[in-house]
Amino acid sequence: MTAGSQPVEPTTFEEIEIGQSIRVERTVDQDMICVFADLSEDHNPVHLDADFAATTKFRRPIAHGALLCAFVSAAIANRLPGSGSIYVAQDLRFKRPVYVGSSISIEVSVAEKIPDKRQVLLNVTVESSGELVAVGSSLVIPPSQ
Repeated sequence: MTAGSQPVEPTTFEEIEIGQSIRVERTVDQDMICVFADLSEDHNPVHLDADFAATTKFRRPIAHGALLCAFVSAAIANRLPGSGSIYVAQDLRFKRPVYVGSSISIEVSVAEKIPDKRQVLLNVTVESSGELVAVGSSLVIPPSQ
């Protein structure tokens, strides 16, 4: 586990406060890209082949968008609300590519509590080099204890 994803004590629905937030830092390296490509079976050459990527508008390999989604999932599972959270929905819009070797910062903040469903709506932003690369939201059921 990387330093940014170290689990903390889970936060229950009752303990969660609007505005509460966490930030996780990660560096996307080539090994992550290759492992994710194998796990997901997404071997799109824009992620894996520098020569092919050079012919695209990105000019070099980029991370899978779904890999960024997985990093958001890890931030939720390990930090806020934490272990035992149940993912209900995710909406993530990609604004810019994340290149291999880039450091990213994921921020998850509590936007709303939905008492009748015991769910929380989380705002999510992903930045790299101070630029927004993805933005969206996640709906989760926090752990019960």
